[in-house]
Amino acid sequence: MKFVIDDVFPAWCNRAAFVFRSVFSERAEVLGLNWAEGVILLKMSAGHNTLADLSRHLEHSHPAILRHIDKLEELGFVERTAHPDDRRVKILVMTDKGHQTTKALQDMARSYSKEIEEKFGRDRVAAATALLKDIVAEYSNIDFMGCPKGKEE
Repeated sequence: MKFVIDDVFPAWCNRAAFVFRSVFSERAEVLGLNWAEGVILLKMSAGHNTLADLSRHLEHSHPAILRHIDKLEELGFVERTAHPDDRRVKILVMTDKGHQTTKALQDMARSYSKEIEEKFGRDRVAAATALLKDIVAEYSNIDFMGCPKGKEE
């Protein structure tokens, strides 16, 4: 039997992730953001407020995250402030505009999730979510929030 990459489950997971990112980017565009910038704001709203922390949680390089932070700062969504204990580290703080935009992003994400459940059924979405969580837990050192597991802080 001939091997076809498009017939294997991981290929479909990758394709689905691309579709999710594309749809989210298209919808976030009305806020002046792309997928990566939106996810950074959402992660910041969860308390991840340094470049190193965001890089670790988003599994992207410092330079890649920094480019997005620069744009978010230029657009007035975030500001950099000095770390109280380490001059080399900057704390990222959301502005009022950033908080308002994050609320809109959260609403957008909830709406998109609801749309998927309505199209495909809550049970199917729950089963797919459970399966993907199990796969991540079995084959990866990544926790369910996309953060590499490390020492407990």
